[in-house]
Amino acid sequence: MRVLACYKWVYDERDLRIDAADLSLRCERAARKISDYDLNAIEAALQVKEAFGAEAWLLTVGGPAVEGSVKDALSRGADGALVVSDPALEGAGPLVTSQAIASVIHQVQAFDLVLFGEGASDDFAQQVGPRVAQLLDLPVITYAAELTVADGHVRARRRLENGDEEVQAPLPAVVCVTAAANRPRIPGMKQIIAAGKKPVTRLPLDSLGLDLPALNGGRSTAVVRGNVQTRRRRRVEGEPAEAAAELLRLLMADGLIRQG
Repeated sequence: MRVLACYKWVYDERDLRIDAADLSLRCERAARKISDYDLNAIEAALQVKEAFGAEAWLLTVGGPAVEGSVKDALSRGADGALVVSDPALEGAGPLVTSQAIASVIHQVQAFDLVLFGEGASDDFAQQVGPRVAQLLDLPVITYAAELTVADGHVRARRRLENGDEEVQAPLPAVVCVTAAANRPRIPGMKQIIAAGKKPVTRLPLDSLGLDLPALNGGRSTAVVRGNVQTRRRRRVEGEPAEAAAELLRLLMADGLIRQG
C-alpha cells in the first residue's frame, strides 16, 4: 500500500506585514512553512504507514521556493518526496495546482490513498483536493475529522454544522482532512538529519504536459491588498443621558447602526 500526502509551502502569516500607505502585503522578510492544515494530511499518511506498513510519500508543486520545504517535510517521517518546482508555478491558483498534482499522480499511478489538508492556510480555497479527485476520476471525502483504512476502503467521520456523518469510499481515493483529525508530530534532530538521505524525485514542469497559457488564461493568483484595523479611541463624556445621545450619534454617523 502506498499513501501520498500533498502539501503547500506558504508564507508564515506571523511574518506578514501590511503597508499602511497602500495596504499592499509585504512578504520580503516572511519565512515560509508547510501549510498548517497540510501538516494534518502528512500526519494522517504517517499513521496509515505505521498501521499497515505502507509507503508514505509527499508531493509539493510551486515556485522555486518549494525546494526549501523538502527537508522539513521529510523529517516528519515520510519515505520520499516528489517535487515540481518551476518559476511558472509561482503563485499558481487551485486550477493550475490541481492540474499539476493530478498529472504527477497519473504518471506515477501507484498510490492507494491521496491526502490533502482541508485547505491551504494562506488562501483556504478548499479546491485542490476535490479538483484532483475529479481529474483522476477518484472518489473524494472532504472534512474528514477521523480516518481509518480497512478491507480495501477508507472510512471517515465528517464533522458538519448539524452533526457528524460517517462515510466510506473504495480505494484508491482522495481524502481531505481537518485539523481535528490528528496532532502533527514534531521531528527531532535525528529525524531532521535522516531526512537529507531520503529519496527526492524532481519532475520538470514540461514533463507534465500542461498547457499553462490555456489554464486560467495563464494567470496566477496573488494577494494585492490587505486590511488594516484601526481603533477610533473616541471618548464620550458628560451626563449619562447626554453621553448616550452623543454615542448614538457617533455610531450612526459611522454607519454602525441605523435608526429604526
